[in-house]
Formats: sequence, C-alpha cells, structure tokens
Amino acid sequence: CLLDEEEVKLAAEAYPGAAYQSATVTALATAATWCSGKKAETWLESALSTFQGGGEDPVAALGEEAPACRLVVQPCEEGRVNDWLNMELLNSGKGEGLPIVCINGYLDKQRLGYYPKWQFPDVTRCGEEFLSKFDAAYFLKPYQFSGRLGWLFRVYGEPWQFFAQGKEAATLLDTFEERPRYKVMKECMLTKTE
Repeated sequence: CLLDEEEVKLAAEAYPGAAYQSATVTALATAATWCSGKKAETWLESALSTFQGGGEDPVAALGEEAPACRLVVQPCEEGRVNDWLNMELLNSGKGEGLPIVCINGYLDKQRLGYYPKWQFPDVTRCGEEFLSKFDAAYFLKPYQFSGRLGWLFRVYGEPWQFFAQGKEAATLLDTFEERPRYKVMKECMLTKTE
C-alpha cells in the first residue's frame, strides 16, 4: 500500500521488474476500503471532500482474494493522520488477522503523544487499541544531546543499543533490555563521551 493513487502510478513506472509487477500495489485508502467495507479517506480526500465529484472506483480492481500480507510504505508522512486510521481498517473485515508490515510508519510520533487527544480522539484511540500492538523489526533513530549525536538501534529480539556518533565511526555506549527513555540516553551520552 502506498499513500495515494499518484504514488501507485509513479511506482509502476519506476519499478518495471516482474517481481514488483506481480504484486498488488494500491493506495492505502483503497486497500482499507476493500478490507473493511467502510469508506476510507486519504488526507486530501478528507480535506477536499466537499469539492470533489465521483470517479472511477479503484476498490473494484482489487478482486475478491485477500493478500497473504500487506506492506504499508511510509504512512503519516507530513502529519497525514488518516493513514493510521486506514491502517486500522486494513485489519478488519476481509483483512482481519492478516499480517501488516509497516515501513517508516512514524509510530513513535503517535505513541509518544505528539497529537493531542482532545484534537485527535480517533488517532489516540487507534494508537492505544491498534498501533500499540506493532513491534519494530528494525529500529534506528537519531538523538542529539548538547551537540553530540547518538543513535538508538534495535533489531527485533535483541537488546536496545545506544551509540555515540564519532567522526569516523559510531561507538556503542550501552545496551538495554527495555527501550531507554530520553533522560537515560541523555545521561549516558553526557557521562560516557568527551
């Protein structure tokens, strides 16, 4: 699932290989509508719904057979919170119980309360009930403390690792069984580096 129909068209042109062409590539809102049977909207459709007329139904092109897995690429880029709600719809109806792999999902932004509950109640509910079940297979995120760059890294099933970025290489500062909080990483960076 890509973010919208334009990205689907661009991807078909950019990746002409047989393996890619054999996959069903569609917009996230289209797949969410197909799985749930409920109308899912992209951020643009939501914003322009009063100005848009009807058009071709991309859901009909998906057929009836459920995919073995759904791959969602970069939902919620630039704050498009409808994408998380549409991911939740992927897990209902025909899509219930099928694996969802999310690449660059901005889940930390949602999980850490970036969007206020009073302003985004559906997003908050989605995060608590659905997105909280996701676990990162591969996690790499930069942090900066007093001008020093660090990286939090984890491969699923292994401990969390915190690195300090040097001029030529990164140095492992510490490992953690649970994801370390910001304050712990800051203290680690400031006490274990020059």
